[in-house]
Amino acid sequence: MKNSLYILLTLLLISGLPACRKEKKPLVIAGRIVTDCNGTPYANASISIYQPKNGGLFYSSKGGTLLTTTTDSDGYFLCKYVPESSESVSIDGFLDGIPLKDVNVGEVNANRTGSFRIFLDPGTSVYTAQDTLFYTNFNYPNNPFPNTNYRYVVGPFAAGQIDSITGMGLSAIPVYGKSPYPITITYFLNSNPSEMSQTTVTPGTCNDWGSVTFTLP
Repeated sequence: MKNSLYILLTLLLISGLPACRKEKKPLVIAGRIVTDCNGTPYANASISIYQPKNGGLFYSSKGGTLLTTTTDSDGYFLCKYVPESSESVSIDGFLDGIPLKDVNVGEVNANRTGSFRIFLDPGTSVYTAQDTLFYTNFNYPNNPFPNTNYRYVVGPFAAGQIDSITGMGLSAIPVYGKSPYPITITYFLNSNPSEMSQTTVTPGTCNDWGSVTFTLP
């Protein structure tokens, strides 16, 4: 009889009675969403707090949209949510990687564009008007160029800035506390892409500028 009682109590403890469960604490997330670098508010608009459905090898039913709320007339929001897993949460479509704690994410710009300047270091080699430097043409409306694949600079080359890229659309959703993802640029001399070089640049946003230097052989 004692053994049967012991087994029954053990099974009840293992199964986890509702009365024994620790309820998850609601977390607070706050911030402001703007639509451009001038601080125009994303006013009276619907936003969602989202948590990825990550079940490892198996799809998890936990996560998804945890709640939907509305910004005020100045683009500010504040809400409480209860996480359903250990995954970080997102302001869906605006900001990823928000940690599971009370946090003010600050100002989030919904219009994701980046800018950077390109500099040239010709080294000690001598280049003439017969030399041409080609590099990736990002083909943005405010940076028109006749060649759809590459922009170019004709020699002789001097050290310094050769281009500036503005209004570049950043396709990746920004991650809380991190800079925009770097992008890759290809460059080569004299129509010889078999000897191309590659480098990366992290675009700046709004009043900030990224920079990258092409170093010639």
